[in-house]
Amino acid sequence: MKCKIDKQPTARGFQLSGVVWSETAAPGSGRYRLSILKEGASGRSSSMQEGLFALEPGEEQRLSTVSVSVGRGDNVNATLVIVSEGEEVCFANI
Repeated sequence: MKCKIDKQPTARGFQLSGVVWSETAAPGSGRYRLSILKEGASGRSSSMQEGLFALEPGEEQRLSTVSVSVGRGDNVNATLVIVSEGEEVCFANI
């Protein structure tokens, strides 16, 4: 399995989406955790989304999407972790 975090701009910041896909001829499944941390002049906030997924061979799936408002000087860190069969199989961050 492969994974990434998509970042799409919005009027007040951006949307972050966790994406996972299979590059094999076998189905796959697992658990994901998408964590977001924002720090800046307005303070600190965090968000975590978790869930289960199942993939068909060659399928790509958007797991979760979070909207983030940002101001000048804000820093945003996002991490996506994919666990399948009890092992971490993919990690992505921005």
